[in-house]
Amino acid sequence: MKGQSENKEKVKSEIEKKTKEKSEDDDDMDDDVDDEGGNDSKEKKDNSEKSKNGGHAHGKNKGELSGKEFGQNRASEAKSKNQAKKEAEDNISDADKKVKEGKDKVEQAREKAKAKKESGEMTEEEFEAVDEELNKTEEALEEAEEEIQKERGKAEKMK
Repeated sequence: MKGQSENKEKVKSEIEKKTKEKSEDDDDMDDDVDDEGGNDSKEKKDNSEKSKNGGHAHGKNKGELSGKEFGQNRASEAKSKNQAKKEAEDNISDADKKVKEGKDKVEQAREKAKAKKESGEMTEEEFEAVDEELNKTEEALEEAEEEIQKERGKAEKMK
């Protein structure tokens, strides 16, 4: 994993260098005039518009990597992205289960406390203390549920 991140950084820096060099070369070429008196820049703009609309252009700025190396690096990045997305979804589903179990336990505890109060095993003060604790627990579960929703939104953006 460490080697992949180093390769990513290397590729990114090389791409940035090539892009800067290319943009500087393009600036120089805009001033040039054709033998026929026309501007090359108009033709280049037309070509760049076509390439923007035509496809993804994967591998155009691959730096000093060979095609095979670039392809393997790109594939490993895609795999790690998919793995991260799957882990996030698993974590979210686990958290959902825990919150649901917690809510069920709170409801059971509340019913049990009501039954004890009605049977006389618990005083009104004890019931109020238990009910207050259960309310605090419910609030914590609600906050956890909101956090899960935020994480679910982040996971959706990964797709």
